[in-house]
Amino acid sequence: MSNNKGSNRFFKDKKHIISVIAVIVVVFFILLMVRMAWSIKNANNVLNSVNGQLNESAAMITELDTKVKSLEELNRSLEEENEALKQENAALKTGPIGFYQKLKSGRDVNILVVGDSIGGGAGSTEGNSWDVLLKEWIEGTYYCKCNLTNISLGGNTSYAGYVSEMLLNDDTEYDLAVICYGENDGTSGFAREYEAIIRGLNRKYKNCALISILESSQKTYTRKIQDIISLAEYYDYPVADTIEAYERSGKSFEDLCVDDKHPNDEGYRLYFETISGIISEKCEAYEEHETKDTAPYDEAVTEYDTFYYIAASDCVRSDERTWDIDFNGKLSGKLGIDHELLPGGGELSVYADGELVAEETYEWDYDYPLKAIHKIDDEVCNVNENMRLEFSSREMADAFKGLIFTGTDY
Repeated sequence: MSNNKGSNRFFKDKKHIISVIAVIVVVFFILLMVRMAWSIKNANNVLNSVNGQLNESAAMITELDTKVKSLEELNRSLEEENEALKQENAALKTGPIGFYQKLKSGRDVNILVVGDSIGGGAGSTEGNSWDVLLKEWIEGTYYCKCNLTNISLGGNTSYAGYVSEMLLNDDTEYDLAVICYGENDGTSGFAREYEAIIRGLNRKYKNCALISILESSQKTYTRKIQDIISLAEYYDYPVADTIEAYERSGKSFEDLCVDDKHPNDEGYRLYFETISGIISEKCEAYEEHETKDTAPYDEAVTEYDTFYYIAASDCVRSDERTWDIDFNGKLSGKLGIDHELLPGGGELSVYADGELVAEETYEWDYDYPLKAIHKIDDEVCNVNENMRLEFSSREMADAFKGLIFTGTDY
């Protein structure tokens, strides 16, 4: 009995141990599975992290590739700019340096304006004439000094412009000349005298660029305007069309003028904008202007190629109304005079070798004097020994500045 009880007890203990071991094994496997699950989760997190880092790296590589391409493009652009600068520098060293090249390179420039009262900015308030605006704009845009000389004469014709430019002697090499005539001129002989201005500038100033203003006061493309356009095309330079600028402004002619001719400040701004637009375009193209030896458009203009001026200081005041001029030899040419028109006007008689060759009557109904340069006669005057100018008053004789010969033979 006792052996059976011990045997049963043994089997019971053995079963208990097996159950415990089974539980331990199950727990172990459960823990193992948990650990494996945790490890898998961590592995997934690691993989996700790695994938994230790989994606970031890929994005960085793409960004770097884009930046490399941009740098390559920038490098090509810099190389092109460098090549352009080399070409510009070569042109500055070897070729003619024109107005537009100088501006583009930031070099100082000299501008000459030759014209009538519109050329002189009559009608504008202080600081608002087109030439003042142009000078300020050039200096502010191209960071250079702009020396602008305006020899315009109100109330005068293109003949005065020709004489004024021939008399100008200021030791300045002008880079640009702006011509502004037409309002005061008649149609007869206008194109010839205008061409004389162009030819005089071309002879006097090497590589001087030209711009002609088509004056708004003409309102339409008159015969004189057509003459200017034809000459500009022939001599290959631009025109500043203020007639078109006025039409496109959306404002009436009267709203842009102080009277029936002269622009107001707003009108002169259109002049400035038209001219500065031409300059901007030419500078952007880095245009080189080289004066060419061009044959005359009108062969008759060659009479203005010779010019002789006798200043009052080289004459003799023989009485209060008379000036005498003695010549050392023969002289021939067409006559002009430089003087002032005085209130009330007056008369002039011109004698060559004692013979009356011209008589002039001047009317001036204003209460101020006007500097005037104009022809006396369109016929050739031949002088062998002397000339005499007799004015109708002492004041007129006082206002005499000089006598002009064109087409001179001496």
